[in-house]
Amino acid sequence: MIPDRWETAIEYGVLSGPVLFVAVAALVVGTVWVIRSRRLASRLVLVVGALLWPLPDHPFLGPVILTLSYDHGVHVADLLSVPALVLALTLRGRPPRDPEEAAAAASHPHDLTK
Repeated sequence: MIPDRWETAIEYGVLSGPVLFVAVAALVVGTVWVIRSRRLASRLVLVVGALLWPLPDHPFLGPVILTLSYDHGVHVADLLSVPALVLALTLRGRPPRDPEEAAAAASHPHDLTK
């Protein structure tokens, strides 16, 4: 877990803005990158975004759907991490290209139908 002093700094605004910015940027960039390339680095960016997203308090948290303790709970907005993690963990890499298809694409680089 996060040490108490960092958790407090993130929750109460000292680091809330930068952490939220990095989380949103990592979620957006990671999602697009995973869909386009499916490389390990893209998956790691998406996982980092998914893990950072629930940390700071932000105005669009929504209602608490699961109470963990007196002052901690899972909000509706925290559920954004779930599909991000599923996307990062379930998409497979692209299958290897058929040699004939690769040769055809190389001979007609501007033909988008191949």
